[in-house]
Amino acid sequence: MAAATEREKAEKKRLQAFLGEILRVGAIKGFQYFTLYLRGREELLCSIINELKAPDQTLFLIAGYARYNCPYVWIRSHHHRLVNLTHASSADKDNPLKLNATNNWGREEVHLWDILAELVHLCTVPAPRNPFAVDLVYFQQLPLADQVTSTGAMVWLLQQILKHSGNKEYTGKVFEDLHDVTKLHFQSLQQWAREKMPQQQQQQHQTAQQQQQQQQQRAPGAGYRPGVQRGPTAVYGY
Repeated sequence: MAAATEREKAEKKRLQAFLGEILRVGAIKGFQYFTLYLRGREELLCSIINELKAPDQTLFLIAGYARYNCPYVWIRSHHHRLVNLTHASSADKDNPLKLNATNNWGREEVHLWDILAELVHLCTVPAPRNPFAVDLVYFQQLPLADQVTSTGAMVWLLQQILKHSGNKEYTGKVFEDLHDVTKLHFQSLQQWAREKMPQQQQQQHQTAQQQQQQQQQRAPGAGYRPGVQRGPTAVYGY
C-alpha cells in the first residue's frame, strides 16, 4: 500500500513537470515545421505541416489531464490522412494516438519535445532531419524588443532539447540552430541596449537634477539672500 502511494506521488510529480513544460514551451514561436498554441494549463495545440512544399497542416491536441496521470495526444484534423500513413484503424478516431513517447511514459524520461519530434516525423512528408528546425526569418522580422525575448526563449528550449534528448539523429542540427539563434539573440540585445542607453542616460540626468534642486530647497538658509537684512517684524513676528 505504501509503495503504491509513493508511486502515485511520483507519477503526479512527473505530470506536474510535464505541465510546466507545456506552459513554458507553448508560448515559443519560430519553428519551420510546426506552430504551438497554448490552450490552458493542461492542453497544447500543435499544428504541423503535412508536406514541406504545401501549406496544408494537421492539428494535434497534446494534453496532460490529471485523471490519466500521464500525457496523451489526439488528432484534431486530417484524421484520414494519418490513418493512411500509419495503417491504423479509422475506428480509433477519438482515441489517443499510440506514440512511442507516450507509451514509454511509465518506463523512461519523457519530455514534451520528445512528443513533438515524434509527431513531426509521423506527420510531415518527407520527414525532416531536424523536427525543431528554426525559422530565422521569423525572428529577424520581429520588432527589436520582441526579437530579444523570443530568441532568448528559443535558446532556452534548444538547450533543453540538447540536454535531455541524448544523441538523437537531429542533435547535430539542433546544435547548429542553437548557434545561429544565440548569435541573433546577442546581436539584437546589443542593438536594443545601444538604442535604450541614450534614453536612460537622459532620464538619469533629469533625475539627478531634480534631486539636486530638492536638496538645495531643503538646505538651511535656502531662503536667505545676501545683502538683505530682515527687520524685527520678519524675525520676531511683530
